[in-house]
Amino acid sequence: MLCVLRPSPCLPLRRFLCKCSAPDMSWYREAFARRMAMAGIKPHHRIALGVSGGPDSMALCVLTAGWKLDGSVAKNKSSGFIDGLLGIVVDHRLRAASTEEAILVRDRVNKMGVKCEIETCTWSGGRPKHGHLQEAAREMRYQIFEDVCIKQHIGILLIAQHADDQAELLILRLSRNSGVLGLAGMAFVSQLFPASLRYGENAAYDGILLVRPILEFTKDDMYKICQGANQEWVEDPTNQSPLYARNRIRSSLRRLSSVYFTKTQTNSWQYFPVALGLHPQLPMQDWLFLAELSKGPGMEYDEDHAETPSNVEFHFNVKQITWIRMDLKMGGID
Repeated sequence: MLCVLRPSPCLPLRRFLCKCSAPDMSWYREAFARRMAMAGIKPHHRIALGVSGGPDSMALCVLTAGWKLDGSVAKNKSSGFIDGLLGIVVDHRLRAASTEEAILVRDRVNKMGVKCEIETCTWSGGRPKHGHLQEAAREMRYQIFEDVCIKQHIGILLIAQHADDQAELLILRLSRNSGVLGLAGMAFVSQLFPASLRYGENAAYDGILLVRPILEFTKDDMYKICQGANQEWVEDPTNQSPLYARNRIRSSLRRLSSVYFTKTQTNSWQYFPVALGLHPQLPMQDWLFLAELSKGPGMEYDEDHAETPSNVEFHFNVKQITWIRMDLKMGGID
């Protein structure tokens, strides 16, 4: 098949055409179906998708639409959309091109057979301050997701967060001296109870089931899924900006040279020591890099133990509690 590769930013802007083999989509479909079953979700359930238009959410749309159709859910004859599936695109109005981009994304999702709606943010207090821009946008986005789900009587919300996001979150929380609960990372399944609903207003309402069905996949998997489905995506320029801590962490994590870190990142982020890549064969430069990356106020790395990976010590001052000596057994590794 022919695919269009994105050229390097340092090269003249042109299109490169090359031959490449299509990714094996069957494994992704089977893994996705297993995760949906684990969450207790069935194809006939009404489901909302958080869609940004990037490779992550477009891959989620591809997998969810295919899963619905494989489960004998038909397309509505009048609309042409898959029954019980709604994509939600949030136009934050924080970039000049955001509205045009939202329309483009909506049209692409519609072409998949998924009904998609655009919701616009209203910043009553003015544009959020730059230092809290991403956090404010996230809060507004989830509020909109909740409101749409309630209005449309949808009880399940799928979000396209993956293993790389989990890794970034853990390092970010490490740098902020997070406690045990924070270091647990994102849950595969959680429950949302919108604050907009008053107590006792709807006795039959059980909240919204928030599911991250592609949490075990990597960022590379997102691109492969889109390529396998011949699905286009957009790249948000703010995701590359070094002004945001998460973006700096994302860029830094790419410098890890070891395949062992990548493997544990995909499979074992629920174990804190494993999440740091505490593997006997992890190269020393990756050990030192992770230690440096996770530094933050009230946090220091004990270099005296750097020669023995199994005895690497991190000192975290969390509510006057010092954690010392985290060995491999804590992560379930013998």
